[in-house]
Amino acid sequence: MADDFAVDEGIAKVIVLLKYYGFELALDNAVDVVNNWQQVYPASWLRTAVIEALYRGRYKQISVEEILRSWQKWGKIRQNFDLEFESIICSKVESELLSSSSELSNESDQDIDANIVVSESAIEKESPKLNVAVSETYQKLKAIAADPTPLPAEEEEE
Repeated sequence: MADDFAVDEGIAKVIVLLKYYGFELALDNAVDVVNNWQQVYPASWLRTAVIEALYRGRYKQISVEEILRSWQKWGKIRQNFDLEFESIICSKVESELLSSSSELSNESDQDIDANIVVSESAIEKESPKLNVAVSETYQKLKAIAADPTPLPAEEEEE
């Protein structure tokens, strides 16, 4: 079934986002899920619906389908996220994964899974630099914790 349709760049991005962010899929196959959505909803809505689900913190196929149904009822997209959120969510995922392959329809899910690897350097780049070991507060707390002498008891006032 997955081999029956050609995957354009927009649909490929939807598949990559679903796999990368670990969406819970009923069919366990992102290509088939996206193919089913494509038959019911406008293809141009799919990527935006997945990003909207991410924005809402809902990582399930059913959540994306609820968003798509509500948009279908209104007859238009109603997104809550801004371009900055979309850029953060999509930029690295799409650029790294789609640069290696512009055609996902010939790849099996195992091949896609092999391409979806978060490099430690990318995480380190985006993570704040915390050097707890050298902070003054940390050193003081460490000294207090290591000191075996009990703290003096407070004297009661009469």
